[in-house]
Amino acid sequence: MALLQWARRNQTWIVEDDYDSEFHFYNKPFAAIQGMFDTAPALYVGSFSKTLLPALRVGYLIVPEALVDHFLWAKRVSGGETPLLTQATIAEFIDSGQFTRHLRRMRQLYRDKWHHFQARVTEKLGGRLAPIAESAGMHLVLKGNVDDLALSQQLRGLGFGSTALSEHYIGKTVQTGLVMGFASASESQIEACVDALCRLTDYDER
Repeated sequence: MALLQWARRNQTWIVEDDYDSEFHFYNKPFAAIQGMFDTAPALYVGSFSKTLLPALRVGYLIVPEALVDHFLWAKRVSGGETPLLTQATIAEFIDSGQFTRHLRRMRQLYRDKWHHFQARVTEKLGGRLAPIAESAGMHLVLKGNVDDLALSQQLRGLGFGSTALSEHYIGKTVQTGLVMGFASASESQIEACVDALCRLTDYDER
């Protein structure tokens, strides 16, 4: 509410990327700012990359009705047209209710993977890397006193993708750890990844 009031006073817009709102597993996500009021000075952006398929390359922008024509003009000037067949297919998928059912199934699938990954890390890594308990998204954040850049590179050499947690910080104060996606991983791949982390972090400690 304070942010909305600030935007109104300063006659500016809030660009709201409601990231991971579709994949909260236990806690209900916060309501979008854009939907709080009909006249909220917020531009809500999102895409179907996580919920459907990255190859679609289709995003969306929700704007006040009075500004729709201006944004349509800007879209045509800057990015051209999006294929109508793709848009019509997605629209039908949403209107038919299939999209909602798809999200429900995906939310359950990712929740199971998130819980399995987190449980295995807690059980096997003995606190060397500990999960940050954020029950949302398609990744697990692990923090620990490790050389996360080297560890991420070693994991990559074994076929496991990750990002060093320290790379997500701006400034001198950082935490170390790993950001690890699990959306496309099978249960056996998650097990193998945790086993690899055990070996690599045990070696570092020695």
